[in-house]
Amino acid sequence: MKLIHSLSLFFSTFAIRYRLAPEYHYPQPLDDCVAATRYFFNNAQHFSVDPKRVVIIGNGAAGGNLAAAATLRLAAENMEPGFELQVLVNPALQALDFNTPSYQQNTYDARLPKHWLVNCWLWYAKGWRGHTDFSSIAHSNNHLSQEARQSSLVLPVQHDKLHKKYFHESYKPTQIREGNAKAWEALREPLSNPYFSPLLNTKFGGSYPETLIIASNYDALRDDATLFGRSLEKHGVRTHMEVYGRGVHGQLNLYGRTELGRTVMDQMVAFLTKKL
Repeated sequence: MKLIHSLSLFFSTFAIRYRLAPEYHYPQPLDDCVAATRYFFNNAQHFSVDPKRVVIIGNGAAGGNLAAAATLRLAAENMEPGFELQVLVNPALQALDFNTPSYQQNTYDARLPKHWLVNCWLWYAKGWRGHTDFSSIAHSNNHLSQEARQSSLVLPVQHDKLHKKYFHESYKPTQIREGNAKAWEALREPLSNPYFSPLLNTKFGGSYPETLIIASNYDALRDDATLFGRSLEKHGVRTHMEVYGRGVHGQLNLYGRTELGRTVMDQMVAFLTKKL
């Protein structure tokens, strides 16, 4: 909420409260965000807001995921006028590959370790059952079937699309393993759904907004953000990508305590001020 209060010094800000996993798993949190957004646009005059100058901001793993997914859904529905801009900070955007270079580099990161992140994905996918039934399989990156791992489904997550500077010296290429067909059958939907894993989306409507993506080098989710930025650019979406070399997950939340946090906040405010 401190982030909302700080942005309110420059803009009118509204936060969406949605139901949380694992008690409420996909798609319920996303449905809440989409419903609240529709209500907001339909009643923009009541909030004294110009509906043609609305920005969606998603901060952190869950916030970034839901913002990206809600934008995709509403763009697919050709909602008018739609978002003017989108800002994603340290978003979680895919759950097919938990062995990307950034996952490998930041496996034991104190702010967002791999085991915690994997469990959060599974809670969002299947509620409590996700963690209890699939945690060890997913943590070993063996939650896809061999057939799925060799299919076009994983093309958006291919490591060779990343710049070589993101490959840490300890990086090991993902091996095609036997896979777990039973786990994949249970997890296929929603893991393969772009509204759950926005990085997998290949169709961006004409109303998809100009986007700023902010990522951190010391964050398991760095490659998700980088690959999504490349995908947006490939599909003609105006995209601005910033990867902070000394950045950590949740860096925007540190804006009141660290120079890096203030730098990220300043960049975001400058982007919004210039574009709105």
